[in-house]
Amino acid sequence: MFIAIYELHPRPGHEEAFAAAWAAFTRAIFQFCGSRGSRLHTQVGAAATSSSVQGSEAGSEGGPLPMIAYAQWPDRATWERAGSEDPDFIAARNAMFELLTSSRTLYELETHTDLLMRATHDAGQAPARGDAMTASVLYRDPHAAIAWLTRVFGFNTRLIVPDADGGVQHSELVLGSAVLFVGGGSKGETPHADHTLCIWVKDPDAHYRRAVAEGAHIVQELRDEHYGARGYVATDLEGHSFYFSDYVPGDHWTEPGTQ
Repeated sequence: MFIAIYELHPRPGHEEAFAAAWAAFTRAIFQFCGSRGSRLHTQVGAAATSSSVQGSEAGSEGGPLPMIAYAQWPDRATWERAGSEDPDFIAARNAMFELLTSSRTLYELETHTDLLMRATHDAGQAPARGDAMTASVLYRDPHAAIAWLTRVFGFNTRLIVPDADGGVQHSELVLGSAVLFVGGGSKGETPHADHTLCIWVKDPDAHYRRAVAEGAHIVQELRDEHYGARGYVATDLEGHSFYFSDYVPGDHWTEPGTQ
């Protein structure tokens, strides 16, 4: 993982407007450039007090302190080529920079060891990337479907996992914050349904026990997957397919177009 840390100087009195513009531009970078998101920080504590008293490049003595942005990328190459000619991307970029007096890149970092805990999971909340519910759609020709979805609807391909026959075992496409799973059965055959609703749950075992106790029809028993998730597939009273698991979309993303 590649990390870029920025020092940002909003126009005095426009800090909140800048934060809103920064958020819009960050979403645009996520959608069009393949970033893994960013955090915007204000300075607090002893370091901020010291900087304010002594004065520095951050601002004159007693002046407003800069904000610090922490941005994650799958790798340096994706960060270096980030950009888009899409009008929405350009508008978001310009809106943010109009509210800055200056900015600079403080650090360019490669991750050595990652022990960051994702509090959203500990709290039993929805995953940070995408929604807690994702649609999975199966096609006879998933390669053609992915090409069509990206060309016609503007999805970006973030992950493709091929199967042994050259088809698509699993893929993840994004459009804004929405995530769509696309796949196909071996040699064009689709399994129990042509679409599945994928629901994130904190405790798949407890959820499975409840579903079984209430008489749900289990299509795929609870199991550990090779990609690290645990879950099961069941159908509802009219045959709609649901996959309940602790899988978080984006856990295996690398960069747009990766296969």
